[in-house]
Amino acid sequence: MACSSKEAPQPVVPIEDWTLPPPSVGSEVVATVDGAPITVAEVTSRARAGSLTPEQALEQAITDQLVLTHALANQDPQVLSDSFKAAAVQHLISKQFEPANTPENIPDDTLRSIYDEIQRRDHSPSQFGDKKFFFSHGQWRSVVQFVVQASDMPDAEAVSTVESMLRLTRDHFQLQSQTGQAEFRDSAWNPHHSFIPVRFEQLPPLSLDSDENLYRLGGEFDVSFLDKIFALAGVGSFTEVFSTRFGLHWAYLTSIIPERHESFEEVREELRNSIGDSHRAQRFEEWLFRLRREHHVTAPGGRK
Repeated sequence: MACSSKEAPQPVVPIEDWTLPPPSVGSEVVATVDGAPITVAEVTSRARAGSLTPEQALEQAITDQLVLTHALANQDPQVLSDSFKAAAVQHLISKQFEPANTPENIPDDTLRSIYDEIQRRDHSPSQFGDKKFFFSHGQWRSVVQFVVQASDMPDAEAVSTVESMLRLTRDHFQLQSQTGQAEFRDSAWNPHHSFIPVRFEQLPPLSLDSDENLYRLGGEFDVSFLDKIFALAGVGSFTEVFSTRFGLHWAYLTSIIPERHESFEEVREELRNSIGDSHRAQRFEEWLFRLRREHHVTAPGGRK
């Protein structure tokens, strides 16, 4: 600083000085650390929560108080203030909000309304997208495919060339000793190195029911394409090279999800467990919204 022409910077003043409240002594004191009491109630709570003996719980409490006392004496006030606030928020969420919003606390009426929503033959809110028709649907099939889009084949000669290349690729694949999904994907290099704009796609589980595809996936699929993949004998089988209005395809069946038709009563607990996290997240957003209405919040520039 002696070599500087500038004045020393002013110390940073904490935006908000947050301190620990004084400990409340509601039971017999069994130890103190620089005057800070450790009570029977605290030791008993620690022992119960951590499956500790009373002696182990007391030593843990003393250790924590020693570290806290050292931090209070040696840490920057702003760091302490921020830490106290963060700890208070975490304590409130873990001890009050989360225990009150476990899957077991989801009302049956809420579960029933969700079940009815995801089984409804119409569009549902995005948070239900991954569960649409989950408990009652026809057979679903998943495929991976090679596709050359119609827009990349400008004339009949181009279509003929691409179709011949895909058929050669299929024939070569069929003659290999291993014809699994990985080998199917590797076959894409043959048309790729021939400068054919082939795309490798992994499709979501598809149904023969057009409504299930439309309201689950947000779009319609070519009927002839669905007929081809539902005609396959089983997982690991693959189609001929075939055309749709979208282009030329060669598809490989990766999985079959059996049809399912179960009532709300049969799937109530499965549904409860599957939506537990999303329900808690939704309740947390609602909780924050209520807190914002109850408390005055301003941001820099006077924004609310």
